[in-house]
Amino acid sequence: MSHALKQVEKLCDKTIWMHYGGVREFGPTTEIMAHYKEFIRWFKKLSKKEQKNIKYNKKKSKRILH
Repeated sequence: MSHALKQVEKLCDKTIWMHYGGVREFGPTTEIMAHYKEFIRWFKKLSKKEQKNIKYNKKKSKRILH
């Protein structure tokens, strides 16, 4: 597992994009990195409130209820 994107691109043929504890995508590194970077660009364009709501909803959806 790494957050060092340059190293992942350099060293890995296949990549798993983990997002809030789940697998969002798996496949060729170049393809996954392109999708990840596209997501980051989209996310950064959102208002802080929208970003906060998305993060809250993702965390909420991962909770285990008893």
